[in-house]
Amino acid sequence: MPEKNSEEWLNIQADRALSRWMQIWRPLFQNFAAISLNLANHPKDRVMTHCMKLLVVRRPGENDTVKQYQVVEATVARFTDIVAELGEDVNTPIDPTDYTRIRFVLILLDNEGYMERMRLVQWNDPNLDFFRNMDKDACARVGGPDSHWDEALISASYDGTPDIRTLGRRSS
Repeated sequence: MPEKNSEEWLNIQADRALSRWMQIWRPLFQNFAAISLNLANHPKDRVMTHCMKLLVVRRPGENDTVKQYQVVEATVARFTDIVAELGEDVNTPIDPTDYTRIRFVLILLDNEGYMERMRLVQWNDPNLDFFRNMDKDACARVGGPDSHWDEALISASYDGTPDIRTLGRRSS
């Protein structure tokens, strides 16, 4: 183990904190990754050509693990654009016949807005056919360009609500 408070030690602590936060938020991010792709209104290979991209910042002085970071931007991006922006390290092989593989990229920004850390999360989701077979209008209402899914995700991260079942509910 590196010496406490050394640069290496601080980097390990930062990675651990981000990983703990991501573990809490991952189920919500995975749901939004599937929703945001608006699969009923796009070709089947959209899961290979596009992914959800999240820009995240630290919340200074926040000790609650759920609220230590905040999503400040959520978009759908072409994966080739993400590779061009972030480099080949993010370009992982994907089976061109596997239409259940979905992914999102999370970019942690430093105080100046530069990338400090990046995480690519991918998984096989056997439920994607549910989204592909949805009514096209219904799918667009929840994941289309005018659905405001991004605002819902940003708001959830601001409020500290990682459970999709409670989004939009006010506590009494």
